[in-house]
Amino acid sequence: MSLAAVGLEVDDATDDPLHGDQEGRFFHGYDRCYCYLPLYIFCGRHLLVAKLRRANNDAAAEGAPARRFKDFMWSTRKSWSQQRRVVAKAEWTRGEANPRFVVTNLSAEDIDARPL
Repeated sequence: MSLAAVGLEVDDATDDPLHGDQEGRFFHGYDRCYCYLPLYIFCGRHLLVAKLRRANNDAAAEGAPARRFKDFMWSTRKSWSQQRRVVAKAEWTRGEANPRFVVTNLSAEDIDARPL
């Protein structure tokens, strides 16, 4: 499943030219300037994450897995009689999205989202 399939988009490398002697500056041959290469992640038109990266890294050098957990109350339009707790795991591993969802009757006080 791609990031687009779960509504997330990663912007291609965008150079942020520098003017002066900022810490971590590097000359980027393609952009022909000293710059940073920020990473932007969007959900639709909403910016979720902006990470300032040095220009000496490859634009796609975000190889480490990332996981985020969130729980929320949800109900269906017809099939559920009441709201239920849903635990979501948004994970990025091996260059692709790996989202998971668990519906539970355990409260947040009973158990945290991560172990579920």
